[in-house]
This record gives sequence, structure tokens and C-alpha cells, in this order.
Amino acid sequence: MARARNWLYRKGPEPAPGQWARLHAYLRDLHEYEPRILPALRSLRGMPDSFALLEFHHPTLRIYSGREIILFDDCRYLYYRLPGALPNGGGFVEPGRYRLRCRAPRDAHDRILELEKTGDTSFQWISQRARVPDEPTPPKAGELDYSWIVGELEDLVVRWLQWHTAALAMASLCLSPNANRTLLHLARRAPRDNARLGNEADTLARAILTPRK
Repeated sequence: MARARNWLYRKGPEPAPGQWARLHAYLRDLHEYEPRILPALRSLRGMPDSFALLEFHHPTLRIYSGREIILFDDCRYLYYRLPGALPNGGGFVEPGRYRLRCRAPRDAHDRILELEKTGDTSFQWISQRARVPDEPTPPKAGELDYSWIVGELEDLVVRWLQWHTAALAMASLCLSPNANRTLLHLARRAPRDNARLGNEADTLARAILTPRK
């Protein structure tokens, strides 16, 4: 019975007021500016604030990578198991292509995501279809608490910021003045209630402002 409950809800400490909303909004803005840096994070069609997360690296979720995906918005976070996955990160999802019927937190109808398992811990995004005809039984999802996903999303933000900092340092990223201003604005908008993100954003801001030969 405990395993069944874990499938429905994984709970941890509640976030500070507004903490999740600020992190979500910042990640959304970074992804909108340059989505190619985070290929495992995909926007859901028809829902600009909703995403699918296809791969996990943070210790809290790493065991589930290659077995589950997460659909989330600024309020709720749902996880779906692929065929072969078992509770608590068990089982094995065979390599191949999968059509996952699911619903994002604010979906009124089913959608289908087509994914390809390309390695032990990764899925490749193939396509999505929104508002497909519903089946009699709604897709089965578990619900994640904020504490389960916050570390993963912080890691995504850090990876995005560090990529730009490194690219500027190696002079492999040439920006127009307008793009330079936009990137600097994004760096300065990092949530200041998170020291880790603030420090990475300040490093990027200094890299942007450093004259390049």
C-alpha cells in the first residue's frame, strides 16, 4: 500500500511563499530566449507556462531518469511512468519509440507525446499532439511536491547560465548589442532569494560587461 501511495504523491517541505513562482518564471524566460541549451526541457503546445522534462540529473530525481518524465507548470508537477518502469526508480524501459498519453496540470483533454528512448537515462523528443480525443480512463499520473523537483530546476537554470558564461569567455558567442542587453537583463533578473542562482547570474553579468578583444 505504501508503494501505491508513493505513486500518487511524493511529498516534502513546502516552498517559501513565491519561491516556486519566481524560479518557474525565470526558467521560462531563459528557455524562451534560448531553448537549445536545455534539450530535455520542452514547451507544451498551447500552454506557454507548461513544460515536459525528459531527463533528470539532480540526486533527488536521477534514479527516475529514463523511466519517467515530468509535466509541470507554475503550480503543479505530474510524473508519468513509461512502460517497464516500476515504483521507486525500479524496472527498465527498453530502448525504442513510445507514444505517451498524458495530461499537463492544466490540460482539459489528453495529449500524446512521442518519445524515443535513446540511452539508459534519456528520452529524445519526437513530437506532440494536443487535444487528442479522450479515452474513458484518464491517463494515470503521480503528483510531485515542490521539494522533489526544485533541485532539478535550479540545476537547469545554472546549466543555462554557465553555458553562456563559458561561451562568452571562449569568444564563441557573438551577440548583437540588442541581444547583449537582453542577456544582461536576464542575468540581473535571477531570483535573489537563491544564492546559488544569484552567484551564477552575477558571473554571467560580469562576463557580458567584460570588454572582448
